[in-house]
Amino acid sequence: MIIKNIKFVKNKKNVTLRADVTFANAHTESVYFTTPLTNDSFVFKDSAPFLAAFLIPCMKRGENITIEGSVSKKQLENTKKIMKLFKKWGIGMHTIEVSAINVTKDTRKGQVGAFFSAGVDSFYTYFKNKSIIRNLILVNGFDIELENKILWLKTLKNVEKVAGEQKVRLITVETNIKRVIEKYVLWDWGHGGALGAVALFLRGGITTTYLAGSLGNKELFPYGTHPKLDIFWGTETLDLIHDGTECTRFEKVKSISSFKEALTYLHVCAQNRKGVYNCGECDKCLRTMTELATFGVLQKTKTFPDVIDLSLIKKSYIDKALRYDKPFRNCLMILKLENREKELQVAIEYSLKNSLRFSLKRAVVKGVKNFDQNYNNRRFYRLVFQMTGNQDRNVLFKALSVVGVIK
Repeated sequence: MIIKNIKFVKNKKNVTLRADVTFANAHTESVYFTTPLTNDSFVFKDSAPFLAAFLIPCMKRGENITIEGSVSKKQLENTKKIMKLFKKWGIGMHTIEVSAINVTKDTRKGQVGAFFSAGVDSFYTYFKNKSIIRNLILVNGFDIELENKILWLKTLKNVEKVAGEQKVRLITVETNIKRVIEKYVLWDWGHGGALGAVALFLRGGITTTYLAGSLGNKELFPYGTHPKLDIFWGTETLDLIHDGTECTRFEKVKSISSFKEALTYLHVCAQNRKGVYNCGECDKCLRTMTELATFGVLQKTKTFPDVIDLSLIKKSYIDKALRYDKPFRNCLMILKLENREKELQVAIEYSLKNSLRFSLKRAVVKGVKNFDQNYNNRRFYRLVFQMTGNQDRNVLFKALSVVGVIK
């Protein structure tokens, strides 16, 4: 890969860092990070964000990286540590060579910030560390696709209210790097480097950045964000902290359920349908609603339906291999002890038992997904991925993603 034509552009509204990236045997694509002009002093003007964003895709392809620009010496050294960690994990990543025209040392120290999506993990990390966090970072183009403008505006409005009520600065960043990363590697593996890239982009003003982890210490497994990995996206002065591993997600939901802001603005939906903040129907919504009901606060929330559709709970597949059964079993135990929500108890028990039964449909879906990932160079995924609608990722992609055919 060649990363070149790194440019910093400023206009009356935004400041933008952009570059051209070219994978071997592929056409050149323009990628960018942009933020409002008011955040000009936070932007660090070098090539470091692009190296972080595309390191793992290039490791997956076994493709060396040449950077026609400047990067941090510590960051360049850390790429070797990242490769060593992935080799230890044994997940099929290659050791590659990375070179840059200019190698410098960061010297500037700044403030403390945290990535914030208004989700369970980010609310937990913020409230846990609110005494030192001065900036919340909201990214357009990661969890929310760039095409999904309605949902972005709803999320932005809510996060602005959180920042206002908490008297912290909100920094928004828009980027298209996910579109390019996903062509070459699963977002599950690429999103950690993408978050690191945004932190590097903003290290002109923020040099301690919290990334909210989604798993507890006993649940950790090799993944795109991980306590052993995220620290290596830093530089001489930039520290990235993978936060929250002392708790499971179930425990985090319990913790944030006492905060008004979380109950008012919580956003967890995995589907991100056109303009819908929380659909109340996807697995993630159902799991969160079940946990909120268990802690007796579901009807106090402002972003979920007051009532859980129990038929959807019964139909849901609770993947034991991914330990998704644990929060449901925890809910069931509490509800039984407190003798509450009898119908919800029945629905959970039915789903847990039904999920253990053999399903030909699930077996076929798993087979197709594994073939596409391991033997077909993800051609099926990329074909569907490119059929993007005007407001949201296309319906076919959504449907196939829900059933697990593509990932």
